[in-house]
Parts: sequence; C-alpha cells; structure tokens
Amino acid sequence: MKVFVDHNISPHLARGLHCILAPEGHTVTALEDKFDRGVADATWIGQLGREGGWWVLTDDHRIKTRPPERAAWRAANMRGLFLAKGWRTLSTVTKAGRLLLSWSKFVDIDRVTTGAAMYEVPIGFNTGLRQLPF
Repeated sequence: MKVFVDHNISPHLARGLHCILAPEGHTVTALEDKFDRGVADATWIGQLGREGGWWVLTDDHRIKTRPPERAAWRAANMRGLFLAKGWRTLSTVTKAGRLLLSWSKFVDIDRVTTGAAMYEVPIGFNTGLRQLPF
C-alpha cells in the first residue's frame, strides 16, 4: 500500500510509519518529501493520480468541499483516508499507535476499493472505516 501523508499531519509521523511498515511492503511518504511544502492541493492530487496507486492520509476536510480539489480528486481517481474529528487533539505518538493498530483496516479497504473514494478514519479502535460521500 502506498500512502501519501498531507502537510497537516507531521512529516515525522509519516517517516516513522514508513520505517515500521516498509518491511511489510508498504510505503508512507510525507508531502514535503515529494513536493514543495506550499504546493497547491490540486497539483499534488493530480500528480499522485498520474502515478497511480496512492492513498492520501489527511486531516484536511476542505478537500471534500472545495470545487478545485474535489474536481482534481475525481479526475485523479484518488483514494483517501480522512482523520475523524478528535485526531487533532492527539499527540504524534498516540496518532502513530492508533494508525498502526488501524493499518490492517486500511489494507482491507485497499483490496476492495477502485476509483475515487474517501473514507473516514474513526478515532476509536473498534469501529470500521466509513465511506464518505463527495
């Protein structure tokens, strides 16, 4: 699974997840390790879409509502994992732990998802991912 971590989540978290998950065949890339930090959302969405196979992990829910980003998302057939309300209050260490505990859910959803999609990642462990309308 290839996961791109948007700028609103620590690049240190992305790099740490990559170190842990790379031996399992997963790639986790921070935005600033692939693009300039100020890149427009529609630009990186388009580029990732051209490359194919990416999931986006983000806390930026405006992507779902702003017309340029929504259009880019659909055109790129992008797939995303949007952190639910409450994730912003967690420490980076707690976020890392919860994301690792949820990783098997991400892999399962990756197996069955084709085309553009958005899923909400709940803050709790015992609930599944919820597909978001867009």
